[in-house]
Amino acid sequence: MFPKLAANPMTDLIAVTQVVDVPGALVANPSFPPNTVKEFVAYAKANPGKVNYASPGSGSQNRLEMEHLRKMEGGLQMVHIPYKGGAGPAVSALVTGETHLMFVTASSAMPMVKSGRLKILAVTSQRRVGELPSAPTMEEAGYPGFISGSWQGVFVPAGTPKEIVDRLYGVLVQAMISPEVVARLATGGVEAITSASPAAFADYVASETQRWGKAAKEAGATVD
Repeated sequence: MFPKLAANPMTDLIAVTQVVDVPGALVANPSFPPNTVKEFVAYAKANPGKVNYASPGSGSQNRLEMEHLRKMEGGLQMVHIPYKGGAGPAVSALVTGETHLMFVTASSAMPMVKSGRLKILAVTSQRRVGELPSAPTMEEAGYPGFISGSWQGVFVPAGTPKEIVDRLYGVLVQAMISPEVVARLATGGVEAITSASPAAFADYVASETQRWGKAAKEAGATVD
């Protein structure tokens, strides 16, 4: 989606380690009739073109997650309503009832879910989110392999000596297993997680690049 980037993250950076994983969540306005993913799919199939979903933009991961679900269900007929400027405007529109549902990071939706302004249908993590224990994973909801989220990691410029990369990796691993760090992140729906090694993180970045690049191409997603 960014063919003219000045830097290529696959060649101009060295992956050190992932540091956090922010699970995604499928959330809906409380007035939306379905309460589970399967109910939502059945409702969308029974009402083609009448269900809409929000996203922070055409090329956002949130949009691609919904496109992935639509594809798994043979092409649900839904209306995409993109918003500008991150998840904030899209989530606000969902809360006011402007839209029916959307995929968003669990951390962005958690305050509204806990206050009852949104309802959660599922999370996209491998395991249930500690702060949202009643929400099933997408896999539990019947969609094997539907695991996604907004991960973050640490990189250094290409050419950085290996001994510095290895030393930084060790320090980061120790920082991210600190009970204080783990607990602080968990309250916001964020999981502290580190890679098995810099090489393992590089492999993960490559696989994610291929995975979401394919999804973006199939969906015709752009950054506009």
